[in-house]
Amino acid sequence: MALVQKQFSDLITFTRSSAGGRFNDRGLFEMVPANQPRFDYDPITRQPLGLLIEENRTNLIVNSSDYSLWNNNGAGASLVIAPSQSDGPLGLSTMSRISRDDLGIRYLTRSFASAAGSTITASQHAKAGVIGGWLAMRVQTNYANRVDAFFNLITGDFSYATTGDVSAVSARMVPVGGGVWRCICTATSGAVPWSSILLAPQDRRGAVDISPAERSEVFLDATQVEVGSFETSFIPTGGSQVTRTSDIARVSTLSPWYNRSEGTMFAVFKPAASRTTEFRAIMSLDDGTARNRLQAYMAAPAGNAEFRASSGDISVPVPSIPAAYPPNINKLGKSALSYDSKGLTGVAGSVLSKARIAFTPPEVTSLKIGSNQSQSQLLNGHILSISYYPRRLTDSELEALTT
Repeated sequence: MALVQKQFSDLITFTRSSAGGRFNDRGLFEMVPANQPRFDYDPITRQPLGLLIEENRTNLIVNSSDYSLWNNNGAGASLVIAPSQSDGPLGLSTMSRISRDDLGIRYLTRSFASAAGSTITASQHAKAGVIGGWLAMRVQTNYANRVDAFFNLITGDFSYATTGDVSAVSARMVPVGGGVWRCICTATSGAVPWSSILLAPQDRRGAVDISPAERSEVFLDATQVEVGSFETSFIPTGGSQVTRTSDIARVSTLSPWYNRSEGTMFAVFKPAASRTTEFRAIMSLDDGTARNRLQAYMAAPAGNAEFRASSGDISVPVPSIPAAYPPNINKLGKSALSYDSKGLTGVAGSVLSKARIAFTPPEVTSLKIGSNQSQSQLLNGHILSISYYPRRLTDSELEALTT
């Protein structure tokens, strides 16, 4: 069969009912219209990352970059807010300078609501000013139950401290170019619902309610708080919350390339978020149900490779491959699933897992990219490539593919 060059839209049906953000090849963050795929780039190296697949998320913070509309708290004085003072990932002069004109306790605050017992992730674009160099972030249910995260915008050092009924805390910093960091904090509330986020420039590792030793300043934009145990791409908001819906990519025309008798599917991908307890689908050949499917997953939190296969009422258990994927986010993962009437072989990181029993390969109708048969359990990461071979590859070929 001769190879014929095709466009993305000739092969793949893509839907996302809202706009979604990505970094373009100039290192700038931009919004892509609804139902258009997001081909993402590294904001620093400008290298392509692949097709971005993310689940449904809502930014709970309104006026996500307009700090003049936030509560500006202080004992008799406030922080000085100067919009459009520095360039950032959102464009020219998009970052606001937040500074002190005295040494009092000063901070910005914005309320939001998330249920008791929920896990939220707060993220913030921040850049050091001339004085200070630290950002203090507090997320709280009330003052008695909170997490304080401290970010050094010069060195990339960070830490956090909890008070009261807050658990499962983590923090990290991601450089996004031009001296700007995405500062991230994840935590789970106890019996009291989440209520607010507080931000303050600092000159050292100190909470928002600690007086600085000098008149520190910081540049900010792109505040986000979302329900979930990891951050997703920034969702800009104005006067109301905004939801970015799920990215759904699938190939619905399997003729003439799909071989039901035997075949191999192979994917190269990068998870874009830290591990959670959820499964993340990498690829799925199925009929829209769990009865007929050939699937590969990344399981968390260990990073195991998982495979699911069924044909009618017959399921074939393919043993998982422990810790098959790199422990760090944005590291390449490679997964393949090969099948014929004698059984299946799953492979990840050149490790094989075989289920060698009689098996009638399923009759399927579509290939899902970064999701499962119900178009859920999304990858939340980048798909660099998907390949299909209309034959069962040998063990040595599978090992070479996924090394």
